[in-house]
Amino acid sequence: MNGMNVDKYIMAEYPKLLDNAKRICKNPDISQEILQMCLLSFCELSEDRQQQIIEGGKMEHFITGLLFLIWSIKPMHWENG
Repeated sequence: MNGMNVDKYIMAEYPKLLDNAKRICKNPDISQEILQMCLLSFCELSEDRQQQIIEGGKMEHFITGLLFLIWSIKPMHWENG
């Protein structure tokens, strides 16, 4: 993972991250929207922190944690649109 930038990582791992989102949300219609929110939150971190997470092999864990957090805060909001 060393030297991989954020864009390349997201492109390579997007199918796996989306699959995680679908399993967590149990609603394919909103899974992609919530995943996009998580990826935007990740991109708001400093570049050094982003690289540290990627190089440490923690990107999937970071995004999955955000998915759980966002979904658990207001699942009814997401289910009702």
